[in-house]
Amino acid sequence: MKTVLPSAQDAQNHIRVLTINKKRFVVGLRWRVVKAPRNIMKEIRRIGRQEKLDVVAIRQSDAIQAGFAPKTPLKLQGCYSLTVALASLLEGPCIAVIPLGQRGDSAEYTLVGRTEKGGIHPFSDELYTEAALEQTVIDLKASLKGNRTDLDIKVFGDLSHFMWVTDALDLIALLSDKAVCKDSKLRALTWGMTPMQMWVMGGLIGGGLLGVWGLSRYYDAQENLRLQEQARALAHLERIHRESRYQAALSQLVHPWIATPSVQDFLHACDAQLFSIPLSLRGWVPTAVNCTTGHLSVSYARIPGSAVKTRDFVEAVKRRYDVPVAFNYRDTTVTTFTLPVPYRPNGDDPMQDMGAQMLKIISLFQGVNVNVSFGDIPPKVLEKSEEAVALPVQDWRAYSFEYDSEIPPKMIFSRADLTGVRLLQVIVSINNDDGHLSYHVKGQIYGKA
Repeated sequence: MKTVLPSAQDAQNHIRVLTINKKRFVVGLRWRVVKAPRNIMKEIRRIGRQEKLDVVAIRQSDAIQAGFAPKTPLKLQGCYSLTVALASLLEGPCIAVIPLGQRGDSAEYTLVGRTEKGGIHPFSDELYTEAALEQTVIDLKASLKGNRTDLDIKVFGDLSHFMWVTDALDLIALLSDKAVCKDSKLRALTWGMTPMQMWVMGGLIGGGLLGVWGLSRYYDAQENLRLQEQARALAHLERIHRESRYQAALSQLVHPWIATPSVQDFLHACDAQLFSIPLSLRGWVPTAVNCTTGHLSVSYARIPGSAVKTRDFVEAVKRRYDVPVAFNYRDTTVTTFTLPVPYRPNGDDPMQDMGAQMLKIISLFQGVNVNVSFGDIPPKVLEKSEEAVALPVQDWRAYSFEYDSEIPPKMIFSRADLTGVRLLQVIVSINNDDGHLSYHVKGQIYGKA
């Protein structure tokens, strides 16, 4: 790799030229975002004329960026932008550290910062001394991460020279003839002549110059159409991304009661399994039944003084139900097994006013003298995305309720309006001394937010 050092005047312009694989790569371009809504090349040429600039490199990612260079004896036309070439070849958010050789008593470097969407970071194409390089890389990594603390920023460079470099950078292998694309080539902003020379040339060739001008306008128009098409494609992808984020957020706000059975179906399914449980199984008796949506867990206890072993009970359960049995190693007289409870989802109940729903359920329990406790279930708050997508809002409120009673639940809920009400758990405690049953019930009630 060969470096062409500029004159004192060029040093003020921060222009360096590297020769890699017989191609000349320019370092030191001044980058800015071009925001012309339509004729982008026209805006770029206007900037070039206004500021007396010579060549430009263009990078198209989530935004259109232009890197300018002034006129210089180094003859930059036909060269390539090192920053554009590396930003096109490297992937993901990363930093490339490129040595430019000695400048006086200090080694000189440049950086290429590639954003997550492929853009060029403003720290790129600047000239840095070795003393300032490490802190600049730290600042650049922080800027590329932004609020994304989990984002991995690779640093390409000389692994043997800098401890903070994470990956090796081989410019000769990376910038091969086939790899370097035409988009990284610098484009001329002017015809390379003074106004007087252009006037003389216009007098000599007249119509020929007019034809060249027309051809230039044609190519500008074609380039502008290409850039506009790419901008439209990027905008389309952005819309798809926003819609997918919205739909993903909406899926988190599906009404939770849709997939659960109605109160009557829940109690009917629980009772169907409950009544199939024997009051004595190999000398063991049931002590508690826990019914939830889809499952019913039964706890059995060994009668004191019984000669039946735990092994006998387990074998009896497997023969009868073909399900495993859980042991309580601290209390070997208690075992538990679980049976499936088939149920039918009741679907999406029509939502009613939350105040009316609460009045309904409170009055229901007061009518049977059951003390019930309620708890507010906070609505889901979806985390806002970095793209500031307008997220949907939960359209319902929910309260949990819980009570203990000796009245069977099917008697409490037999004739009530149970729209927007779901039972989640019924625990039946069995007193085998007197055959007494008690119930602990949990549920939820839903209504309009």
